[in-house]
Amino acid sequence: LDDPIEMSADRFRGRRRQLCFLLGVAASCAGVVAYTSHAGVLVWSITPATFGQSSFVLLPALVVYRIACAAFIFGLCASKLVSDYVLQRGAGAAGARLNHFETLDRTEVAFLDHGVWRFQGLTSWGWVLLGCYFLVAATLSLRVAAAPEAAQHEEPDGAACVASLLLGVSSAYAILITLTVTFVLIPSKHRKGLSTEGFFTPFAL
Repeated sequence: LDDPIEMSADRFRGRRRQLCFLLGVAASCAGVVAYTSHAGVLVWSITPATFGQSSFVLLPALVVYRIACAAFIFGLCASKLVSDYVLQRGAGAAGARLNHFETLDRTEVAFLDHGVWRFQGLTSWGWVLLGCYFLVAATLSLRVAAAPEAAQHEEPDGAACVASLLLGVSSAYAILITLTVTFVLIPSKHRKGLSTEGFFTPFAL
């Protein structure tokens, strides 16, 4: 397919099938976790007190920091959904939003890119994971700050374990994305004489 509109339609059909598959896997995993925890097979091991506060930062400062990070990330993601930002415009597609990507063999292709489809890239999902972590972590910190002496904060629960899991996964994503973009994608475009400006804007998520 050579036409950006046809290429985009074909790509989006494949992405929809992929999204349905991933949502099914996520729902299955959540169901297994819920069942095993209810049956006592899976036991939570991290407490809200452990993850909701820090030995190095005052609790109010930690709460503000986590809320600010979550608000910044989700605010940026929301702006991607509603903005009319255009990375490039291609001939024959006047008025259409085009993003330029590379295939595995470094061949450049163009797709219409708008709304939720701007979250196709691994980079976007890495940011979403970070946002989810900060949201859950901020909630834990607020719970601890609201009742610092409450006994339930010393009891392991699912939210604290989810926060710990999100921290590990999002940190690995952040390292992977940073290394890939910095040492693979940007040098590749530079060698081919293509613009790298798109990597240094808020919408390069």
